[in-house]
Amino acid sequence: MKPARLAQFFLGVALLLFAVLAQAAVSQIHALSGAVSIAYPGQAARAAQKGDRLEAGSQVATGDKSFALLRFADGQIVALKSNSEFKVDAYRFSPKSPKDSQIGFSASKGGLRAISGLIGQQNPAGFKLATPAATIGIRGTSFDVMLGSTYVRVNEGRVGISNPAGLLQIGAGQFAAIASPQTPPAPTTLGALPANVRAGFQEIEQIPLPTMPGTGGFVPLPTPKLLTPPPPLPPPPPPPPPAPTAPQQPPAN
Repeated sequence: MKPARLAQFFLGVALLLFAVLAQAAVSQIHALSGAVSIAYPGQAARAAQKGDRLEAGSQVATGDKSFALLRFADGQIVALKSNSEFKVDAYRFSPKSPKDSQIGFSASKGGLRAISGLIGQQNPAGFKLATPAATIGIRGTSFDVMLGSTYVRVNEGRVGISNPAGLLQIGAGQFAAIASPQTPPAPTTLGALPANVRAGFQEIEQIPLPTMPGTGGFVPLPTPKLLTPPPPLPPPPPPPPPAPTAPQQPPAN
């Protein structure tokens, strides 16, 4: 069997296994630490617990030195850093027809990492994450978002960032900044990130990701490389010594 067909075969088997597992899965808070709250439509917020179900209209918030891992029925992962606010606007998943399934999330504060599940892989157009400054769509992806002014970092795949002022697509290893809904998304670099945004991305990286059940045990989900600041530039070389000057001749009599 040719390598390309072999790869397609194994991908098909993996997606089939994933769909079978998803039939028994539920969307829930997979893990949490610190002060985490959840609110359902028409109900007051309460302290969240591991295993709390996530449904359309659910809102999750994290406090200081806290995080929450949200795992959805299709395998979608959302990791919330401290002092974050997140809402499930819509979630419809059919294991037999993931291409007809949809996800709608919104984040208003803090920061998060999103890792695509079956919906994002099979129907990327069905995924949307709304922030105060822009809406983010995906192309089979892992990405991080910091809020305030919105900053996006792509770990795998591609994302499309849009608002009334413009549209930008970025890929793995790239960054974008969106100051407001009236400002078009613009590419940026690691070195140009504000210190608090860089610290937020580093905090997101420290959140332990869950595992995905697989044949014969548990297979870790892919973890993007840590964001490390670039090494400091070496100090400039010392200035060259001054050129020797010729001795002055005494004036002639």
